[in-house]
Amino acid sequence: MYRLKCQVMDYDWGRVGHDSLAAQFAKNGSGFDVKEDKPYAELWMGSYHSGPSIVMQTGETLDKLLTPETMGQKIYEKYGNQLPFLFKVLSINKVLSLQAHPDKKLGKELHANDPKNYKDDNHKPEMALALTEFQGLCGFRHGEQINSFLKNIPPFREFVGEEAALTFENEYKKNEREALRELFNVLMSNDNDKLEKYAPQLVKFAKDADHEFGGKPFGGHDLSALILRLNGQYPNDIGLFITLLLNHVNLKPGESIFLRALDPHAYIAGNIVECMASSDNVIRSGFTSKFKDKNTLVKNLTYETGSADDQLTRPIPFPKAHGTGKTVVYKPPIEEFNILQTTVAPGQKQSIHDIQGPSILIVVEGNGLLHGENGDIASVAPGFVFFVSANYPLTISSSTKNMVVYQAYCE
Repeated sequence: MYRLKCQVMDYDWGRVGHDSLAAQFAKNGSGFDVKEDKPYAELWMGSYHSGPSIVMQTGETLDKLLTPETMGQKIYEKYGNQLPFLFKVLSINKVLSLQAHPDKKLGKELHANDPKNYKDDNHKPEMALALTEFQGLCGFRHGEQINSFLKNIPPFREFVGEEAALTFENEYKKNEREALRELFNVLMSNDNDKLEKYAPQLVKFAKDADHEFGGKPFGGHDLSALILRLNGQYPNDIGLFITLLLNHVNLKPGESIFLRALDPHAYIAGNIVECMASSDNVIRSGFTSKFKDKNTLVKNLTYETGSADDQLTRPIPFPKAHGTGKTVVYKPPIEEFNILQTTVAPGQKQSIHDIQGPSILIVVEGNGLLHGENGDIASVAPGFVFFVSANYPLTISSSTKNMVVYQAYCE
């Protein structure tokens, strides 16, 4: 096992100073200098080329350590000296851009045609796992809910136009995906003049209607408060209207969502552990000053609908863990990664064996010890990050209060 120094990204949506959990972890784990007036958004743990972790024992980037022995022969043959996943901690103070990520086919096309904005050719499905209470927008709502909002939110109906609203009402029960595709295309095709006219009307209606905003049973105070909050961060943005199409998700610590490639989403607030296929490709549409690629987004989204609960990934016991602690695994339907959550109370030990590929772990709560092979022992605290080689047995023990460790792996 190898201790890592990980890079901190200071995007403007991050929490400020020591209020950022990502910054706290970096300070505790590797002595990062936290400025109290600066936002800190993400802690990157991995070998991705634009933010590689440093092996503290050698001072070299993590990719230099990735060999058939440390990766496992099978994983090395497929991915070479790059981890197939990128592991992160996010501390969110302001909504991230409304976005989706490409699948493998689209990732290759975007990178080939526009390498400035799409810096690699990979897909980017991802999983978010809440460390604190978390809010996000994840996937399209069912057509019934969208139709209800078109009927009960006049500025929304007027923004897309009567013809588009009636077409959606008449067609969504027959072919929900196609009806949604047409409605979203109309919404995204509106010009700035129309947006500047109707976005303030939407915000005023949300404020005035409050508990009645959006109508029953799908609207209410939470939705009106969300519109007002987002408008405070990005006034009169197209994202306000897109928000009405997406599920508003609230996670408690330990709950998780999986976001498939080409599903729209935006993180709103909270602290999360996030893992994704090793990529930084983002197709943006709203709540951002960065490059927006609305034509690519409209053309390629899945337009699959569902509920907020449909987005949840529920953990199951991990069969390769043994001891008096508890280890569960979050398993998304992709090959690049799974995530383990291990919890040990004082006096407990939990051993994890036979992971046949590489992993990265971070301690998020408590103090304790990591016991490895050949007498390797490391004292750990929140923010300590380690790379663990393939087939390396590891025992986790706590010395004070409950210790919680998250570990992303591929095998």
